[in-house]
Amino acid sequence: MTALSAVDQNSFRRIIRRNIAFPLGLGVVTALVFVALIAYLVNTMSWAEHSERVIGNANDMLRLAVDRETAVRGFLITGDEQFLAPYSLGQPKFVTELAVLQNLVADNPPQVDKLKEIGAIQARWDGFAQQLIDLRRRNLDYTSVVKSGRGKIEFDETRRQFADFLDVELGLRQQRAAAARQLTTIVVAVFLALSLSISVFLAYLGRRELMNLSSTYDGVLQKQTEQTESLQQQVWLRTGQRLLAEKVIGQTTPGQVGRSMLDFLAEYLGVAVAALYVRDRQSGRLRRIAAYGFNQESEQAARTFDDAQSLVGQAAASRRAITLDDVPDDYIKVASSLGDAPPKHLIVLPIENDGDVNGVVELGFLRAAVARDTEFLQLIAGGMGDFLEAAVYRERLQDALSETQQLNEELQVQQEELRVSNEGLEERGRVADGLAGAA
Repeated sequence: MTALSAVDQNSFRRIIRRNIAFPLGLGVVTALVFVALIAYLVNTMSWAEHSERVIGNANDMLRLAVDRETAVRGFLITGDEQFLAPYSLGQPKFVTELAVLQNLVADNPPQVDKLKEIGAIQARWDGFAQQLIDLRRRNLDYTSVVKSGRGKIEFDETRRQFADFLDVELGLRQQRAAAARQLTTIVVAVFLALSLSISVFLAYLGRRELMNLSSTYDGVLQKQTEQTESLQQQVWLRTGQRLLAEKVIGQTTPGQVGRSMLDFLAEYLGVAVAALYVRDRQSGRLRRIAAYGFNQESEQAARTFDDAQSLVGQAAASRRAITLDDVPDDYIKVASSLGDAPPKHLIVLPIENDGDVNGVVELGFLRAAVARDTEFLQLIAGGMGDFLEAAVYRERLQDALSETQQLNEELQVQQEELRVSNEGLEERGRVADGLAGAA
């Protein structure tokens, strides 16, 4: 009996170890792996958001520097002090944003050094700009200073430093995303192997334990899939934002900017036909300045709209996107070498600058528009409005320059006429003096 009791006791202990202690130990290990995975994913998403914020702040600073340079150029052309407002207001804001950005990348000394170099370059450019402003205010010769090219060199160096800074941040973002995917794959693989081993072992203990384990695993995998898809969606949105900005760089007129934006949307979203309307500052009407994929009949259709007139005007008046899933056959048609056809789905989106609707973009798809198309368009609507407003601003500067040149030419003609008239009066005076002496 004693031996039998000992055998029974040993068997019981083995059963206890197999059915309680071992599954409990494996459960603790599984929980630790799951917690570590979630913690790592949260940390990775935090760093990804950190990179996005750094990239966004750097782009804002570059746009602020460009606005200041444009303001100085406008003042030099027109002499109007109002053009200096962005330059004067932008300087303290640039310094503040630079300090914020340095705090964000404080863990990366090379990036901090780049920002310090950018600050030093901008300080030198500020001195150069102030010299030009003083010369212009005193009506002295500032063109020779401009022709020296020093200001352009400083500003080009600013752009290059920003580009290097952004390249590093984009690389870091890609590295962090790649590292997250790699580690997640390894952890999921290990977790899968561990789960399968537990499933095989616990199959001897009962179907209920196996089904519970399978359910737990499926929940973890589903959560991981959702998080991965969400991260990929954010990367796609931010990449499109960056590519749009790169597409319009170097375009000067509103028409060129509009065409570049429509070309980008056609490539990135698969848009088949598109049009861009800008609000005329004098009449307040929406005027078409760029089109993509139009056939000849659509190209000759109405080019201007009032608010609340047509879907374009309705979108501007309501300040919201309009989606049309059943486009009539006589609506805008897509032109190609094989014939004309109407789009199947339509999105009309107002674009804004500083809270005001300054344009409308109309996009036609041959496929059904999905949710991420609308989300992306809402994300870039403000940027498109800013790009368009900057082009209109540059166009007004060019018009002001042309008008100034015309006035200068007219003044020269009047001065020449006055000189000829004076010479005639002097000649008649000499003839009169001669006649008087002869008499």
